Amino acid sequence: MDENKTAQPTPEQLLKLLESEMNASRQRRLKLDSKRRTMQIVSIMFIVVGAAVAFWVLTFMLDDIRPAQSRGGPDSAQQESFMEVR
Repeated sequence: MDENKTAQPTPEQLLKLLESEMNASRQRRLKLDSKRRTMQIVSIMFIVVGAAVAFWVLTFMLDDIRPAQSRGGPDSAQQESFMEVR
């Protein structure tokens, strides 16, 4: 009759097993949160740096588009004299 009984763990053993499983789950969750936080910081930094580079490129492009007259360069005097001759 004792052979038919299965070996069941005691309540103390079940409690220790549950605590160890909870600790393992907590450690996994903390590790995943840490990785997620790192990825968020890297992503935000990537966006900020990308926006800064895009702004820098846009500034130079707009500087090239601006007419020479507003820069006060030597070409502005030649363009004015050319327009007066006509």
